[in-house]
Amino acid sequence: TITSNMAFARTLACWDAMTFIGKVVSNGQMQKTAKVVVETSVMHPRAKKWINRKKKYLVHDEEGLRLAGDVVKIQNCRPLSKLKSFTIVEVIKEVERHLDEETGKLKTAYSDIPNPYPKGKEKIGRRRKK
Repeated sequence: TITSNMAFARTLACWDAMTFIGKVVSNGQMQKTAKVVVETSVMHPRAKKWINRKKKYLVHDEEGLRLAGDVVKIQNCRPLSKLKSFTIVEVIKEVERHLDEETGKLKTAYSDIPNPYPKGKEKIGRRRKK
């Protein structure tokens, strides 16, 4: 039908224009992939207050040079894997980098910060008794 084809074309046009600016949070888990967090502000319909929303995207990084803390512009592309359908278009701001003498890898100031959400035995605090 013509109307459904027009609606499909409209959704494709919206999909083509998706570009976001976000910060790289993780890059060492997978090859040629970085995790980017995009923050948006939305007004709550009833409370009329601004709410900050965060969404994480898995992004294709062909060179593999992005480190945690870099601010990048991402754009959608064809699906490259099950969860990855964005690529890095440009780097807006790079974090200061230094070479780690022990491992020989590039590091940033963000690399030394411990995980704020520890898992397993690293958890601190009281456990509920059964």
